[in-house]
Amino acid sequence: HRDLHKEYRRQRQMCIRDRDFARFSGNQVRIETAESQNGQRRFVGKLLGLDEDHVLLSVTNRNNSVKDLTIPFKKVARAELVLTDDVIRDTLKKRKS
Repeated sequence: HRDLHKEYRRQRQMCIRDRDFARFSGNQVRIETAESQNGQRRFVGKLLGLDEDHVLLSVTNRNNSVKDLTIPFKKVARAELVLTDDVIRDTLKKRKS
């Protein structure tokens, strides 16, 4: 359990690099921007990837409608994976390989 937590922390730290946005596409992420984007700085949603110099994110609003967002990569101050069963399963598979 402790090793998995260390691996998760390492993956959270790695997620900020541009190539990792493609690698972790499809996973839940938390993104914090340096500046407000449409009145908001913190976003949680499904990472769709990186398109040129923009992070693509699908978020569910309070009224349960899904919205795709485009956030300039240079405005991302922090990005981390949300620990889910899929992330744990993928991490364990990579260890066994």
